[in-house]
Amino acid sequence: MTADGTVCYVPEGFTDTILISKNVYPVHFTYRKSDGEGGYYSYEDVQYIPCGGSAVMPSLSEIEYDPVHHPFTEWLCENKPDDRRWMNVREELYYGAYYDYIPNPGQYTVTFVSWEDKLITEQTVSKFEDAVPPVPPTREGYHFIRWDGDYTFVTEDRRIRAVYGQDDVYWTVSFYNDGWYSDLLGTEQVADGEKAVGNMEVYMDDHVFIGWDKPLDEVHSDLNVAAQYEWREMEHHKVTIVAEHGTVTIRPRQVNPDFVNHGTVLFLEAVPDEGYKLSGWEGYSVQFGLAVTQDTTVTALFTPNTPTALEDATQSSTSPQKIFRNGILYILRGIRIYNLQGQEVK
Repeated sequence: MTADGTVCYVPEGFTDTILISKNVYPVHFTYRKSDGEGGYYSYEDVQYIPCGGSAVMPSLSEIEYDPVHHPFTEWLCENKPDDRRWMNVREELYYGAYYDYIPNPGQYTVTFVSWEDKLITEQTVSKFEDAVPPVPPTREGYHFIRWDGDYTFVTEDRRIRAVYGQDDVYWTVSFYNDGWYSDLLGTEQVADGEKAVGNMEVYMDDHVFIGWDKPLDEVHSDLNVAAQYEWREMEHHKVTIVAEHGTVTIRPRQVNPDFVNHGTVLFLEAVPDEGYKLSGWEGYSVQFGLAVTQDTTVTALFTPNTPTALEDATQSSTSPQKIFRNGILYILRGIRIYNLQGQEVK
């Protein structure tokens, strides 16, 4: 100790005496440097930082001696990741650089396994290339369905499993609109091992559908599946249906037309009264449905059934007669002649 109370010590590896104030701390950064012959040696950078000050982290260009096969991953301080005490130094600190090891840079292993997870084959694939699936092994009483996993455009090691289904076995997947399995939306028959589609019309006021509560990728038993929803605060709109001489039903059936979630797409079906037929819509597209973004009115247009000339001739008390003119069949009713499409021929 000096006369002014400064604590003195000689850091290991130094021959000259260095005076270190009790308010100055050494920060050690240990990393690798290339030896120029394909190897490396350890190097230590020691910085002496006033209390509360920041050390200078060595740059990436300084510490990456072999970025292809041994890329730098992180600094660890006393085996603690993401330790940022070097930014506010209040004690002596030791940081070590850690490196990854990539034996075949730019190449990945795609492993194909059987239904029992037994190895079929392994392939080394360059980045962004596709693996070639092997011939799937036979399994008595089962048929091969697909490879479970993506073996195209490879960017990482992947494990691909063979999926099989029992021959002539089908399962029933029942889809419900609620978690109590009380509001049945519909059912789907799925061959063993195949995917269920789950293309059901789901809806709940003030909620957004986010998926089903069970995976549907590989069905091996009867399933009860419930829709899952997430609450959202949203606008609501009123849809007024005008249907004189007929009725109109709305899908999804859970929708209350007086209180429709903003953005909901509705599909309408019209049933005409007896003696009428649907001739069109106002405010509705049969192809695209109705996207509800505001209060709106939809009108189903019904018109009376008017029999064609042929229907009129057929239903008349005057019996129609078949005649041929120039080898073509026509219908004669009274003094009028009609073709088979019901159009009068002059």
